[in-house]
Amino acid sequence: MSNLEDKTRAVWRGARHASVGLELGVAVAIGALGGWWLDGKYGWSPWGVCIGTLLGVAAGINSLVRVVRDVQREAAEDDRREEQPKDGE
Repeated sequence: MSNLEDKTRAVWRGARHASVGLELGVAVAIGALGGWWLDGKYGWSPWGVCIGTLLGVAAGINSLVRVVRDVQREAAEDDRREEQPKDGE
């Protein structure tokens, strides 16, 4: 693999990892806003916001776990790639 491909892969990997915080925040916000809407529509206050926020946190953690698994898988693939002898050696 060329040096440019390695750098490109690293940039994309970094961008994906940097988006985890944004994904977590958006998931919590969507859950809280959905709960707030349910509170207003059905008069469930404060349970709608509480449950919506908890569901948003759960969705955000699920996203975080998925990214961590992807990182571990990619690291294992990189290790295998580095262990393989290169052509001409």
